[in-house]
Amino acid sequence: MGGLLKKDLNILKSQGKTLGIVIFVYAIISMMNKNISLFAGFVMIFMVILPINTLAYDEKANWDKYVLTMPISRNDIVVSKYILSLILQAVGFCLNMIMQGILGMYSKENLYAILLISALAIVYNILMLPVLFKLGAERGRIAMMLIFLIPFALIMIVSKMNINLPDLVWLMDYVWLSPVILVVLFLLSMLVSMRIYKKKELA
Repeated sequence: MGGLLKKDLNILKSQGKTLGIVIFVYAIISMMNKNISLFAGFVMIFMVILPINTLAYDEKANWDKYVLTMPISRNDIVVSKYILSLILQAVGFCLNMIMQGILGMYSKENLYAILLISALAIVYNILMLPVLFKLGAERGRIAMMLIFLIPFALIMIVSKMNINLPDLVWLMDYVWLSPVILVVLFLLSMLVSMRIYKKKELA
C-alpha cells in the first residue's frame, strides 16, 4: 500500500514545478483581490483533478497489468487512490489556511467556507472515483465534467422554481452530522469501486 502511494506521489512530484507555478499565480491574484474564495475554489478543483492524473498515467503505462503480477490485490490499488485523494485534500486545506493567514483574513466565517469547500471536494472524489474505475481516466473525464456541472444546474433549476430551501439556522443545527455522512459515503464509494475494479477486465 505504501509503495502504491509513493508511486502516485512521485508522479505528482514530477509535475511539481508546473503545479507550483499555477498555485503561485492564483495566490498572487487572490492577494491582489483580497479574496480567499478564489484561491480556495481553485485549490479544491486542482486537488480533485490530481488523482485523475495518476489514473491516466497508470492507464498509459499499463501499470495495472504489471502491478497485479506482484503480491498486491485489486483492493489495495483502489484503497490507495482513495487515501491519495484524502492526502491531497488535506494538502489543499493547509494551503487554504496558509493563504488565509497571508491575507490576514482569519475568521470563523472563512474557516467554515474552507471546510465547506474541502467537504465538497471530498464529495466530488466520492462520486468520481467509482466512475473512473468503471470507465477509465480518459472516458471518465467527460463524466467528471458532468459531475461538476450537475450541482450548478440544480441550483439554477431550484432558483427558477422558487422552491423554499431549508432555513440556514435549521441546517446549522445538524451540521455535526456532516462528518459522519462524509465518512459513510466515502466508505460506500470505496466499496463500490472495489466491486467494479474486481470485475474489470484489464486489456
